[in-house]
Amino acid sequence: MKLQSQRRNVFLIIVLLISINIEGSLGDFFSDFWKPVFTNAPKFSSSQLYNIDNIGFLEYSGTVAAFGDFNADKYLDTFFLYQNQSTLQIFLWNIEEWEYHPSSIIVSYGDNVKIVNVVPGDYNYDGALDIMIQYQSSLSNNQGTSYQMDIYFGDFTQLSSDPPLLIPNGVAPTDQVLVLDINGDLHLDMIGVNSLGQRTLWVNNDDSYSSQPMNVPDQNLGPISKPHSNSFVDFNGDCLADLFITSLSLDGTHLVGEIWINQQQNGYILTITYDFPPGTGQITFSDFDGDGDLDMLYPVCWPLNNCTEVNSIFLVYNQQKPVCQSALFGNVAKCRPQNQLCLVDNYFTYSNTTSNDDGITLVIDISQFGGLLFYQDLDKGIPLIIHSGDYNIDGYPDLLISLYDPTAGPDALPHVELWENIDGTQQNSVRSFQKVSSGADALLNIAGGYSAVFVDYGENGIPDIMVLSVDSNGTKQVSAVFNNFYNDAFFFKTLGLNGVCTTMCPSGKKFPDPKPYGVNFPGAIFKFTYSDLSGTTHIQIGAQLYQSSYLSLQTPYNLFGLGRTSNYVDQLFFGLPLNQSVYFNSWVGTIPNSQVVVVPYKPSNPLNWTLELFINPSGIFFWVLIAFFAALILLAAVCFVLYKREKKYDEKLKQDQAHLFSFNAL
Repeated sequence: MKLQSQRRNVFLIIVLLISINIEGSLGDFFSDFWKPVFTNAPKFSSSQLYNIDNIGFLEYSGTVAAFGDFNADKYLDTFFLYQNQSTLQIFLWNIEEWEYHPSSIIVSYGDNVKIVNVVPGDYNYDGALDIMIQYQSSLSNNQGTSYQMDIYFGDFTQLSSDPPLLIPNGVAPTDQVLVLDINGDLHLDMIGVNSLGQRTLWVNNDDSYSSQPMNVPDQNLGPISKPHSNSFVDFNGDCLADLFITSLSLDGTHLVGEIWINQQQNGYILTITYDFPPGTGQITFSDFDGDGDLDMLYPVCWPLNNCTEVNSIFLVYNQQKPVCQSALFGNVAKCRPQNQLCLVDNYFTYSNTTSNDDGITLVIDISQFGGLLFYQDLDKGIPLIIHSGDYNIDGYPDLLISLYDPTAGPDALPHVELWENIDGTQQNSVRSFQKVSSGADALLNIAGGYSAVFVDYGENGIPDIMVLSVDSNGTKQVSAVFNNFYNDAFFFKTLGLNGVCTTMCPSGKKFPDPKPYGVNFPGAIFKFTYSDLSGTTHIQIGAQLYQSSYLSLQTPYNLFGLGRTSNYVDQLFFGLPLNQSVYFNSWVGTIPNSQVVVVPYKPSNPLNWTLELFINPSGIFFWVLIAFFAALILLAAVCFVLYKREKKYDEKLKQDQAHLFSFNAL
């Protein structure tokens, strides 16, 4: 009897826990489901871009320094750096009012401090978003050579009242760092250059950071460039993030790109280097030709102060095994089977990085910009950078480019242009780009736009645009452009977490609330295949948060366009930079027009990783629901009237038959 009682008690506890979890989940579901339906989202009739009068920053001067989901509500918040560059405030996205609201979370330094970089992430591995701030003090003894790093720990609603985790001056970097997971423990480390000019790793030890020199082979490598394009991306297609470092050539005339392949337990091995033209700006990695590997795109400006000789865009293709067109048959030596998308290709290579002499690399030269030149101002923290995103969700990333008119005088203000990724027009080039003129006036008319990024404000899979601008007085502003282009196409949105427990946790809260959606984990790799309307198999790849410096402004999620398709996402692969034989998992038959969140809880066993899928309701869902119930009521009313008529007729018929029977009986 005692054993039965104990079993009954255990059973009741399990039922209670499950019921609490279901109740909370249902509450979250209905709350999240209705939020996007009843919003003040802009509504326009024409297929074009529109300016949004106020996205929440109208009364504030400054710029957006980073993105992250601080309160873990699955909406994108911003880290706003004020004009004085010494005060940082978190603005939370309100989906109902469709604007950013200033929170009470403010980090403020003295007037003698200048914040140069902000990188949100889960630095203490508790599932909540923290903030790493790099800053420079004019009172420092080594002014101009070192950046301090403070880490403020968050708890979804505020920052810890404890003093921030400080990386002291003696080992502080002299440039903006790349945040990554260098040793495969899913904790956030950093790589940069210390005060001695040495390549240095800052390794996360849970409650502190230790610095150690990077293991560099015995060969002549120049110093890391400043600014740099250091990145954490997958080069050889094995779903394992590798390391990319830009350094100066030994003669100091141009950049060199170093590719360090992730060998897991054996560390990162320098495999190949590429030379880049003098004046190369920030390097962007994306799958521009839709073949399942990460290409390079970068602007080139020479001379650096005016770009009058060279003002070009280079698109350099990553060349490796394509995906097999058949799901059943394929030669592994020539193509990747559709169920082995993370199969390594050790023979990958890039096309020519310095010219288009190979007939493959795409070069858009100065003649195609109509006399306009690239805009940059490193003295004001504005690097030469091009941001990418798929504005028309056709499966090929497009570009946002900041340009200015040199004939307008020395005080000419820049503006941002949208360039569409189109079929290649150059011989042997797969893709090309052309300026979007029709319907893009709202973007072109924002004076002083020095940078812009794609942001999915409405969480509906349509990339809108956030524009950072500066006026003639040097005052910085943030503007928003609403993407109302009609695209008969599908999207696919992905987010990978860092392995923190989300439900049935062995310690702490059994069911964390909110779930740790806002961890900003770099290095996660997504690859997937799908078929278009003609049955052709396509493959895409995305690297999550692969850069963290020099105005990279990357969102925690990847937003892919699928073009026109009527099928499921056939194969979805997700990989993490873990030091184990199996570091990825796959799922079959994922619904498009949705967001998937991979929860790699218990990282050592990828088979236990779970996939959460969110479908965002349409803005017309409420009216469809009303029409549905109105139709039900109408049909019910018709059925009721017909039923009453039939019943009345049956009663009359029975009475007639009764009278007839009585008459015959007489």
